[in-house]
Amino acid sequence: MKKKLPNAKAPLPKFKTEQAEAEYFEKYSVAELWDQLPEAKPIKLSAALTRKIRDRHDRSKSPPRFA
Repeated sequence: MKKKLPNAKAPLPKFKTEQAEAEYFEKYSVAELWDQLPEAKPIKLSAALTRKIRDRHDRSKSPPRFA
């Protein structure tokens, strides 16, 4: 069972390394703090990346073509 997160001013601590971050999340669950986490800022994708994503999605939804 994961431990409860310690009370802190910020919902999550700052991590110096990815290894420290990974160890923290192996030990603690953020389920109790989920509603306290800041909302992510929306991002703007480039037109080229949007096209690539749309094309990949369309190909995955198309039936396979047989020769």
